[in-house]
Amino acid sequence: MVLVVKSRFLAIVLSLLLILAAIFTAGYISEKESFEYVGTNTVPEVKLPIIMYHQVTDNSKLWSKYAISSAQLESDFKYLKEKGYKAITMAQLIAYCEGKGEIPEKPIIISFDDGYESFVTLVEPLLEKYDMYAVLAIIGSAADLFTKVEDHHLDYSHLSWPQIEALSKNPRVELQNHTYDLHTSDKGRKGCMRKSGESLQHYEAVIKTDIEKQQNLIYEHTGRKPDTMVFPFGAFSDETVEIVKGMGFKAVFTCREKVNYIKQGESSLYSLGRFNRAHGKSSEEFFKCLESD
Repeated sequence: MVLVVKSRFLAIVLSLLLILAAIFTAGYISEKESFEYVGTNTVPEVKLPIIMYHQVTDNSKLWSKYAISSAQLESDFKYLKEKGYKAITMAQLIAYCEGKGEIPEKPIIISFDDGYESFVTLVEPLLEKYDMYAVLAIIGSAADLFTKVEDHHLDYSHLSWPQIEALSKNPRVELQNHTYDLHTSDKGRKGCMRKSGESLQHYEAVIKTDIEKQQNLIYEHTGRKPDTMVFPFGAFSDETVEIVKGMGFKAVFTCREKVNYIKQGESSLYSLGRFNRAHGKSSEEFFKCLESD
């Protein structure tokens, strides 16, 4: 008799648990369906890799972590095109995040740091050939120097302001801010990092003065102020992003190697990761980074 009672009791408890589970599940599905119906959070995340190039040169003595050949660059562009990637600009990405535009199914951003003169001779023609777009980050002091001095040695020369002005008319090239004169680590400060013991007031004044000078120079020569900040060496401090946000920048490039996941309507552009393209690996080997999470 006792065994029968216990069995019935366990059966009742089990039945009640199943009923409660069914009620909970039904409620959850209904709520989820309603959530999707009103259009909230229905836009999937977009996978966005960003590739970081620096110097492009056909002098094999210079090939390094930050310098590749034009043949290697062309191989990269060919690989991306064959795999269906579509290069976009930061203007397109920002517009998408603000709900003002669309981006292709397999977007990628091709970025070039420092503004070497070889960009005009070796990169620009390949952009046209492979239907690519490039985000080019300019160092203002380098542009000043090579505007004043006629030196077109492509092993090291940077773009002059007249060349930058001409590039600004190419719809395949988007110019961004790489600081005026903070691309250095030999003056007691590495890139945009705050010095040890430096007051926040002094640090903020230094950063704002340098970056705003570059903003004004680029505007003077191109008629457009950059909306993306590219920190030299990827070096910055906890306060730096808030400073550039306050200056009106809508995005920040870092040097952290990661794939970005973008969702429309979210402000997720202040820590964009990039993969540095060094010499040595084939396009197939290097672009395995696109498969990483």
